[in-house]
Amino acid sequence: MPQRRIALRLQYDGSAFHGAQRQAAALSVQESLEDAIEALTQRPHRTAFAGRTDAGVHALGQVAAFPTEATLPLHRWVRGCNHFLPATLAVQDAREVPETFDPRRDARDRRYRYDVWLAAHRQPLLETRAWVVNGRLDLPAMRRAAAELVGTHDFASFSAKPGDRETVRTLQQVDLEALQQDGLSGLRLTVQGESFLHHQVRLIVGLLVRIGLGKADAGEIGQLFAEPKVGAAAPKAPAAGLVLVRIRYDLPELADWNDDEDVRPL
Repeated sequence: MPQRRIALRLQYDGSAFHGAQRQAAALSVQESLEDAIEALTQRPHRTAFAGRTDAGVHALGQVAAFPTEATLPLHRWVRGCNHFLPATLAVQDAREVPETFDPRRDARDRRYRYDVWLAAHRQPLLETRAWVVNGRLDLPAMRRAAAELVGTHDFASFSAKPGDRETVRTLQQVDLEALQQDGLSGLRLTVQGESFLHHQVRLIVGLLVRIGLGKADAGEIGQLFAEPKVGAAAPKAPAAGLVLVRIRYDLPELADWNDDEDVRPL
């Protein structure tokens, strides 16, 4: 029976999982998805993911792909998987792609966002989707600092994983947008790049927030680039505020997955 390769676009609540990648003794997005595919097809399948989001990190546009001999039409992959998936994970779309498609290596770029809200007290309804900070943020200072991050730099200081041999990355976009909701103010950081180091976005957010609170100086960014040292930008922001928004590909079959308008915000 001829094999096909299916790509799925996933949305999930990361607080329910110990990351995207399968683990020996903790529930992952990959394990839940593969269990659902096996329940649907009565055959085990191994999936490949575009990104290894950490425990607590959410996704609107994660991409997974796998080979299969099942002849199900594409809409059945969506409805069938969702029938067996937990409420915290859902397939949004399914496409047939070339058998050589690799969701990680073939990605053109990735876009993440991170929400921060300002409040004097705990905000239980926000804290599963954002970092709640007590204080005032100097948004112009944070924007000036964010501009220094755009471009190609050695981001070793913004990596939490010792041993990464290549720590040079290119950020295409680092934007800050003011937010207002239910009498609270906050901001949304959007970061886009071809690839990211371990905890890179959360370390960037952590430093920018400290700059906004006046607890760090924007000049530290230049110093971290000039003298790169793994983890020097710590502490990192909490996982709950981070969302993998979308991943772009040059593949014609996935062209409309490249549009942010096709992804609904959490």
